[in-house]
Amino acid sequence: MDPSAASIIVKCDPVEVRDGTIVVAEKPYEKVKVDVGNQAFIWTSEKRGGRGLAMRGLVRRVSCTDPKLELEIGIVDHTPASALGKRELEPLRNDHTTRLGRLPWKLYGYAHNKIASLTGDEAYALLQYFLPLASSQPAADVEMVTHDRALSDLGLIVHRSMHDE
Repeated sequence: MDPSAASIIVKCDPVEVRDGTIVVAEKPYEKVKVDVGNQAFIWTSEKRGGRGLAMRGLVRRVSCTDPKLELEIGIVDHTPASALGKRELEPLRNDHTTRLGRLPWKLYGYAHNKIASLTGDEAYALLQYFLPLASSQPAADVEMVTHDRALSDLGLIVHRSMHDE
């Protein structure tokens, strides 16, 4: 499984982490599909006292509270290694050629809180904000190992066959 293919971003008001978990309910954006185990990046609204990219976790539960989706997310990383907020995204809002792709537009072109899908490149770019700077592993391996460790930390068991590696 490619973890970046199953990644979302949740833009929400600041939320309290309780026992390593948050619960958020926001409107889906552009027919997003969310499943248990999806990697979730949490973006807290700076207009409401948030800091932009705030946390990373894995979806534990999904329920529909029409017109919103309610997600329970187990937090894996509480703080990114460097800041990524509106100030950093502003110059990229209309430039879809950067490593962040359409992410600045998804967050601020249509500014309401939401749950949106991420492309593999967008998820990979956001993941870099949570990884140590130095690594001897190729980027795809780091992403897979990070995702598997996060699933394991949440009590979800990952089985990989030799074929998957």
